[in-house]
Amino acid sequence: MVITQQKRIPWWWVFLVAMPCFTNSTVENVSGAALTYTMKKFINDPALITFLGSINIAFNFMVAPFIAWKSDRIWTRFGRRKPFVICGWIGLIISLLFVPLAPNIWALSVAIVVYQFFQDFAFTGPYEPLEWEVVPLPQRGRAAATNAFMNNCAGLYFNFFMIKHFHEVYNLRINLDFLWPRAEAGGASCLTITGEQIIYWGAAALVSVMLAHVCLNIKETPVHSVLMGERFSMKRYLKGVFGERQWLLIYLLIFSQISMNQGLAQLSPLLITEQFHYSMNVLGNIGGLTTALRIIILVPIAGYLSDKMDRLRLYQIGLLVSACHPISYWCFVKFIAANHVPSAQAIVGFEIFGSFVHVMGNITLAPLLFDFVPRDKMGTAFGGMTLARGMVKLTVNFGVGIWVSLYSRLFMPKGQYDYMSGYLYVFMIGVFGCLASFYFASERKKGRVIAHGRIEIENESRGT
Repeated sequence: MVITQQKRIPWWWVFLVAMPCFTNSTVENVSGAALTYTMKKFINDPALITFLGSINIAFNFMVAPFIAWKSDRIWTRFGRRKPFVICGWIGLIISLLFVPLAPNIWALSVAIVVYQFFQDFAFTGPYEPLEWEVVPLPQRGRAAATNAFMNNCAGLYFNFFMIKHFHEVYNLRINLDFLWPRAEAGGASCLTITGEQIIYWGAAALVSVMLAHVCLNIKETPVHSVLMGERFSMKRYLKGVFGERQWLLIYLLIFSQISMNQGLAQLSPLLITEQFHYSMNVLGNIGGLTTALRIIILVPIAGYLSDKMDRLRLYQIGLLVSACHPISYWCFVKFIAANHVPSAQAIVGFEIFGSFVHVMGNITLAPLLFDFVPRDKMGTAFGGMTLARGMVKLTVNFGVGIWVSLYSRLFMPKGQYDYMSGYLYVFMIGVFGCLASFYFASERKKGRVIAHGRIEIENESRGT
């Protein structure tokens, strides 16, 4: 049984609390490439695709921040964060079953809204604070690396075994004579299942397994806090997440993280299959190979360095290099690649280059953020982080769709889209992200950002 609020935990506990990251990452992958092709059955416009694909980001700051904030202020016999995880995952399982069955874009839009609502209700809001309550500060760097390992394993599974079969159709012959005998020979019925359905229903099965895991294997310890039982009011909520200058400075790091991770969002798989004209099989192999190399090489190095070096400095290095990735990729495709189509090997090379800095930065930032947050305000601070992350990501993601649409109308023949142009937009966002991190580092150096979480752990270690 994994228990929160321990000073030191076995490493297998770290593995157990990281397991839901595999499921969450699988669901995120499904809501990326798979959902893009599901929407493509009904619509083509990049701006509309990124708009619908960004609904989950809207819930990032409409639902998840409140859930995280509220989880600091309640206690039940099941814990304070687990009830949200359990209820949300039940809703997510049901909604995942219905997404591939939508007959039109209107029904699909409703299914997407429900699907993304429960995803943010269950995981985005309460689970990360729950995980960091289990993992003590000295172990958080390698715990973040374990999370990244789980996320990348999910990517490997998704790319090699799921997305490449999206358009497949399987006709299964099932003998139903034991239910109702038929006079004609054979007595077998044909059941048709698509690769698309298997992707969504497989994700629902994974969520079911993780639901049982969290219910049975994680136990929350009561926390004595002045926030317990505090009622919700909009004024109190906004004051909690925005009322401290330290939180606002932390949100600058959130913006820089979005700028580092920003790609083409839902347009990325369309770049490979529609603009570069590679098959779904190649799309899956590119993603799978990139993920495998990331797991073998990048995650272990990043996790080790995150616990051994100054996390902010390491993060800034990743951020600076990350800003160079989109512009270098765009220049290569436009000025070097034959017919403006890079080889599959070149795509993997640029993906690995981008992955290195993304993995390094993300593994470093996850524990870094909570270095500055006391234990009894983890949910409140994380709610603010999620709110900031959602607002920025929604704007940036939708922006890349608008950019590609406008750029294509100006420079491309009617009905054609230059998805590659989105990397120019990504580069500009990356520059602003670097500036935000420099300002945060300057404020920390001046003593205007205090590592409350780290001080709290150090005091406990000294018995004070």
